[in-house]
Amino acid sequence: MSSVRAITTQKSSEAPISTLVSLTRTALALSQERFAGVIGVSVRTVARWEQGDEPSALERERLEWIRDLVDIAQSIMEGDQVAAWFATPKIALEGRRPLDLVGTFRGLQQVRGLLEATRWGTF
Repeated sequence: MSSVRAITTQKSSEAPISTLVSLTRTALALSQERFAGVIGVSVRTVARWEQGDEPSALERERLEWIRDLVDIAQSIMEGDQVAAWFATPKIALEGRRPLDLVGTFRGLQQVRGLLEATRWGTF
C-alpha cells in the first residue's frame, strides 16, 4: 500500500496531524507555502503541524474535510490527476478552482458536491 493511500485505511480524525497534513499536501502537489495560502494560515503553522503540533479543533476539522476530499478524488482518479483536478477551474464551480474554495466550509461543501456528483456519474 502506498504511503499516500495509507491514511485512507484509518479515519482522518485518528491520523496524526503530521501525517494528515503531509499526505494531503503531497497529494495536492503543494509546497508548505502554497498549502498555507490555500487554507489561510501561516507557513510556520503548517510547519508546526507537520512537526506534530495539534491545530485547534476547528482547524483540525477543516484539515480532515480537505483530506476527505482528496480521498474521494483519489478513489475516482489516478494519483497524478488529483492535484491537476484541484488546480483546474471548473464550470460547475463558476469557473473557480477547487483549491480556491477549500479555505472555507461553504467552499469545502461545494467541492465535495462536485466530487460526489463526478463519482456517481450525476454530473
